Amino acid sequence: MESVKLPANETLSRWVCQGAPLLIGVGIVGAFGLHLSFGLPFARLAFPIAVLVGIQMLFFIGMYGARKRYQRTGDLRTAALVLPAYGLCIVLAGMHYAGQLGIVGATTFDDDYVGFSVFMGVVTCIVVGVFSFVKPKPQSSR
Repeated sequence: MESVKLPANETLSRWVCQGAPLLIGVGIVGAFGLHLSFGLPFARLAFPIAVLVGIQMLFFIGMYGARKRYQRTGDLRTAALVLPAYGLCIVLAGMHYAGQLGIVGATTFDDDYVGFSVFMGVVTCIVVGVFSFVKPKPQSSR
């Protein structure tokens, strides 16, 4: 693996300013999609969409740190921890709110959250373990 050089102007504030509008836009499109598909009022969708966008923003910021670490060390383990943690959180929150809004059966979250959490934990451990053995190639002079 070759270390990737980020532009010198790649700062956390620039990262957030570029990503936040996209994530908020995804939330707005998602709210319109749920409104049109299931007839849910926007007032009931506001809090769940805000929580889901908040989770996305939190992990988006976390990926900035993982990207910086990869740039310095070539180590993908940080990203291998952040990405599945994001997946776990967003899916569990999505299942919770889908049940709460009546999109899926009320017991969907209760039936699936333990199994999904265990699955994500096992997959995360395997991926981090694999990346522990993958060493970046030394950079050659060009």
